[in-house]
Amino acid sequence: MLGPYVFPMIVGSPTMILSASLVVFPSGQVEWPDRSHIFRQAAALAILFGYAWLLRPLGFPLATFALIAGIGIVLGGPPLKSVILGAVLSPGLWLLFDQVLGLPLALLGSWFR
Repeated sequence: MLGPYVFPMIVGSPTMILSASLVVFPSGQVEWPDRSHIFRQAAALAILFGYAWLLRPLGFPLATFALIAGIGIVLGGPPLKSVILGAVLSPGLWLLFDQVLGLPLALLGSWFR
C-alpha cells in the first residue's frame, strides 16, 4: 500500500522540472492581463480560501465538488459541465486519496455528524 509520501512526490517532481525550465528558458516579455481579469482572479482566490475554510465542516467530497465546479465556472467553462465534472471528480479523488494512497479524509464533515 502506498503511503502519504507518494502524493507530494507526484506533484513536486514535475513542478520542480517545470520551474527549472522557466529559469533555463525564460519566455522574454511578460504581458500583463487587462483589468477585466482581476475579477476572475479574485473570485478564484475566494473559492480557494472558501475551500480551505469549508473542508472540515463539509467533508472532502462536498468541498471538493464546490471547488471544482466553482473554479470551472470562473475559468469560463460551461456551468453544467463544470458541475458534472465536480460531481465525477470529487468522489473519485476521495477514493484515490483515502483508499488507494491511504490518506484518511473525512467523507462527511462536522456539519453532518
